[in-house]
Amino acid sequence: MAFPSFSDLKKISPRKSLLIALCLFVSIPALAKKKEPLSSWLNREKAVAVKRMFANISPKGGALGAVAASPSKQNPDYWYHWIRDAAITMNELVYRLEGFETPEERQIETQMLKNYAAFSRLNQKSKAKTGLGEPKFNMNGSPFNGPWARPQNDGPALRAITFLHWASLLEKAGDQKSVLNLYDPKFPQNSLIGKDLDYISTHWKEPCYDLWEESFGFHFFTQVLERKALLKGSRLAQKLGDFPRALFYKNEAKSLELEISKHWNSGRGFIMPTVNQTNMRYKNSGLDSSVILAVLMGNTHDGFFSPEDDRVLATALALENVFKKIYPINRQRKALGIAIGRYPEDRYNGTNVFKPDNGNPWVLNTEAFSQFYWTLAADYSKKGSIALTPRNLSFFKALPLKHKFVSALKPGEVLRAPDPLFQILIGALRRKGDSFMAVVRRYANPDGTLSEQIDRKTGRMVSAQNLTWNYAGFLSQDRARH
Repeated sequence: MAFPSFSDLKKISPRKSLLIALCLFVSIPALAKKKEPLSSWLNREKAVAVKRMFANISPKGGALGAVAASPSKQNPDYWYHWIRDAAITMNELVYRLEGFETPEERQIETQMLKNYAAFSRLNQKSKAKTGLGEPKFNMNGSPFNGPWARPQNDGPALRAITFLHWASLLEKAGDQKSVLNLYDPKFPQNSLIGKDLDYISTHWKEPCYDLWEESFGFHFFTQVLERKALLKGSRLAQKLGDFPRALFYKNEAKSLELEISKHWNSGRGFIMPTVNQTNMRYKNSGLDSSVILAVLMGNTHDGFFSPEDDRVLATALALENVFKKIYPINRQRKALGIAIGRYPEDRYNGTNVFKPDNGNPWVLNTEAFSQFYWTLAADYSKKGSIALTPRNLSFFKALPLKHKFVSALKPGEVLRAPDPLFQILIGALRRKGDSFMAVVRRYANPDGTLSEQIDRKTGRMVSAQNLTWNYAGFLSQDRARH
């Protein structure tokens, strides 16, 4: 692009000169942002994510240990401690403690976890309407007793997973006393982890509301996380000598596997988010991004609905295809990647107005797809092979590949690490993962802050500002890259 010189501007009328100058003032920063490598933006954005996430943990006006879903108090009001969102957020704090934190950072973040544990115990002991199935609490710790979609059983599972993760870290550090504070083998029903695991064990056979707080039935997301919590809980109970519960949790997890497998719909060719749904008749596509979230958060590294499972890959591709079609920002000629929503029939846009074609892409789902592709690249690299099947062939052919490589992919083949095509696929998975974060960068606010949703038409950040899950999700995808 050639820019006019100041001598050229003198030959133009004052009004035209002003217009050109304004255009230059606007376009130069935009061009600079466009040329900045994604990796540079991701490094800067990580600092924003950590800062904003921490700001919503024990925030001013909330109790110690409470995690605000968002500081937004109206249109929409997210000034609550959601059990699910809080557990996802605090689990990222545990991951940070596994890293190379300074002693000062470790002390601060450990205290945050201790405050969260104390607040969680108060939640468990409260007289909430549905007990441990209660989805959210007021920021002062009192139960929210207004009308809501309850119970939601993914909360206890995620909370147990977070504290089990922390217990594992404490155990490695030799802090047995703190481990026993989280799980008491003598009276597990009275301990933080034991109480959640007992609840899961006795309630997983009952229907509940999903993570989006809309659909009632049996949910892939909830059940996958319940299974993970029970398996990890069984191992901890075994180590601490609580053999009866260790066996009980393990058996319940095994029974859950049979129910989880029912979500695969061979006729449709993807994993259904909910079975035996009794409401939301308009939600009939059977596609929901919660399936990918479940695979990432519920991964037990034992091959059970793992990220590289060809049923999961088929589901991911089906989701991408549908969101590419329904969102105008994804159909733009220069679209960098695909912005991902919750499900195609979504009617919620952050307001109290629910109507068809009202839903938007969500930042946390777009981040999750980036994490998914980077996780696949890491898993395949570690395994050293990629098996092409009739179910996953379309997934691999949809990667950013040259035509000659697409046509070289055949079902039944197993590509191994020395094969150049194997390395090409690994690179394509990473590039695809980057494309989702390129979307987040494009629509993020100038200061890097992230709202809940991206307007499907304009790309503007909309709904709850500084959604805590967005920042936890950013840190999750960042971990997948390293």
